[in-house]
Order: sequence, then structure tokens, then C-alpha cells
Amino acid sequence: MRTLSFIYYGLLIAGTFLNVSCSFFSGQEALFEEREEVLLQLPVWPPQDGNQYPKLSRWLIHIEGSGGSEINDEETSRQFYTREDSITIKVAKNQPVAITASPLLLDESEENEDKKEVFFFKPAGIIYPSRKKYITWEGGFLAECMQRLLLSKKESGISDLHMQSFISSFNWKKAQEIIDKKLTKCLQEELINGTGESEEAAVNKISFYNPWLCDSGELLENLSFGVFSSEFLNNSECVGLAFEGVLSSFVLENAYISRKKTVLLKKNCPTLFYTDKDYAIILTADSAKNLSLSYSNLPIFIDKTLYEEKNNINNSMHFNTNLDFLLKKGKQDYF
Repeated sequence: MRTLSFIYYGLLIAGTFLNVSCSFFSGQEALFEEREEVLLQLPVWPPQDGNQYPKLSRWLIHIEGSGGSEINDEETSRQFYTREDSITIKVAKNQPVAITASPLLLDESEENEDKKEVFFFKPAGIIYPSRKKYITWEGGFLAECMQRLLLSKKESGISDLHMQSFISSFNWKKAQEIIDKKLTKCLQEELINGTGESEEAAVNKISFYNPWLCDSGELLENLSFGVFSSEFLNNSECVGLAFEGVLSSFVLENAYISRKKTVLLKKNCPTLFYTDKDYAIILTADSAKNLSLSYSNLPIFIDKTLYEEKNNINNSMHFNTNLDFLLKKGKQDYF
């Protein structure tokens, strides 16, 4: 795959460049010496938005850190499950760590006699360091993007220290603020009520923002070359459809769906929605009037599936990595 080849050679070149800097390595012990415990609140389940959600079985927590981000016995990657409403992790102070929390649901359909878990909703997340002490649905997209970048080092062979310098080059806080502002704006807007417009006209000017509909492949590829624009966080090539009785995989969208009876899709991209039945539906559209619908079983969760998928960098997340470009320019904020 072109992705892995670019990752491999890009990161190795960056590693070669950094190896000539003895002073950089001499300070690594001091850099990672101070550690702290961080208590993080998990999202409330079920979400309090008036919709009916399936029962929660447990949370899948995925923590991915850069060099020096101790999570457990000097590991920089860890997954575990919890049924508590908070988690405590130990990290190297001020070193970047991405935490995601995915709700695993109870499949209570009659066909599922073993009561297997299903995986549907996008994860909540947070990127440490942060003043926030809670994991949010708003933060899930960027946290997973950072995890994918960190996992790429397992394919490239780059050292933890080099990857830590690379990840720290970006202003993740500012990027998250862009997402937060977009979500706050669209959640406050009323597109149909009180406008005097027809439902079709209102749907055509839909402005709900879903960060998971951004082109994550484009975002990650540009990040790897030290390029960022707020435009990478825009929803483009999307279409609004009059539809109701379903739940989006992005939890924050569901209050909007129930209120506006409208869903947002990426054009020509099959999108899975949860129903109150024992199945899901897949919607595909290239316009508000050209829609196809099919049915699907709910995705059954298999232990370690998420980690393996992220580690393999699946086709929807292809990106190239060129750390040499970043590190030669020095540590900066690229957002």
C-alpha cells in the first residue's frame, strides 16, 4: 500500500535527521521525568437528549501516548474496559496522550442468545494535556486522528522520542476549538422552526456539523507534511435528507435528527444508522431526492478489533508521513 511505504520511508528519514542531534537526546530523561495521575469523567449514558438508546454493556478505553507518556508499566499504548463513570491514568506531565472511550452496547435481540456486544457509536475522546477533566463526544474525532498517527510509528519503526516531537508540533487544542465552535454554532441554530420555509427548503440549507464527515484521510496526510488549514475540518460533499426514527453514530447529532427529522450524509458514501429494532439501516445518497436504503445487522464487537483496525490504518484513513519536513523546521504550532 502506498500509505505504509510513505510512512516507513518518511519516518525513517526523520529518524536519521534527529540521530545527529546529541543534545536533543541528552535531555530526554529530564523531559519525561515528571508524571501525574489524571482523573477523567466518562460521558453520561444514556445521553440525555430525549432519544431512546440501547443499554450500555461497558466502555472500551483506548489510550495512545507518544514517547515518554507512561500509561501502565512504561507502556505507551493500552486498552481496557470499564463500567465505572470515570477513569484514572498515569501520564508524563505535558506529553501528548490521546484517550478515546467507545460505548459497547448490549444486543438484546431474540436472535442473540449469547447476548453479544455490538459496536456502533463513534467514540468520545480527549487529548491530554487539557484543562478539561472529562471525555467528550466533541473530542472523539481528533483524539482518534492522533491515535492513528501514533500507531503509524509501529509500522515505520520510528522511536517514541521522535514521534513525541512530531505529535507535539501541532496545536491540537486550537484544532479542537475549531470543532467546538462549529458544533456550538449549529446546535444553537434553528433551521426549520420559525423560518416559514418548507421542510424541503430547510433541509437543502442544513448546517449541522459532524466532524466524522470530514475527510480524515486528507487531514492526516496534510498533518504528516506539516500543513493544516481549518478547511480540513469542514463538512464538504454532504447532503441533508428528510428522515426520522434513527440514531446517528455521532451522539451529538441525534438531538438534531429528532428535532429536525433530518440526517446528514456524505455524498455517495453508505452510512449506517441505528434503529429501535434489531437491525440497522444503510443510507446512500447523492442528492436529497436520490436515496437508496438497505438493511444490515448491527456490528458485533470482537475483542481487540478496534486496536487491530487502527494499527493497520484501514483504507478510509490512508495518509503519507513526512516527519523530515516538520523536524527540520523545528517545533512549531502548525494549526
